[in-house]
Amino acid sequence: MSVKAKLLSGFREALDEGGLSRAMRFLNQSVAYRFSAVYVFSGGTLQNVCLIDKLEPEVSKTDDIPIEESYCAFIRRTARPFSVIDSLNDPRVDGHSKQPIIHSYYGLPLLGAAGQLLGTVCHFDYDTRPLVEETVDFLDAVAPLIVGALKHGSIIPPTTNPSQSEMKPKSPSDKGVA
Repeated sequence: MSVKAKLLSGFREALDEGGLSRAMRFLNQSVAYRFSAVYVFSGGTLQNVCLIDKLEPEVSKTDDIPIEESYCAFIRRTARPFSVIDSLNDPRVDGHSKQPIIHSYYGLPLLGAAGQLLGTVCHFDYDTRPLVEETVDFLDAVAPLIVGALKHGSIIPPTTNPSQSEMKPKSPSDKGVA
């Protein structure tokens, strides 16, 4: 059994036995990043569903924030993965409110059955972290399982009817883009 298959099996087992929080803790143990999280988009707000902090395991959630105040905004605009290895040397995040705080980030979109953008799953850290292929592959593999867990837990209703802005990624030329 490959390393990826073992990790995927472990994630599924953790999800079945302990829900999304346990599965995300399992995921977080497999990466160098301090934090792993699941967020959903609700209008212009980013709602945290699950947060794992390696150094403070009692922390399980963050406050809701405007989407544009998070690197998840880049995913919302494009519906594609987004990574930052060193925010202080990445011109794509120049001027972003998280640039001086969150130095590394890797996230990808969580998509519904009809392809609508529901939210993100991501890893991030106050320190710089390299993006390794195993992290990308594992997160890609578990994203559909996370969407299923969100629907099963009634966080995302099966008949979600997102607003137009959540169904279509914003183009970089749209007004208000950071």
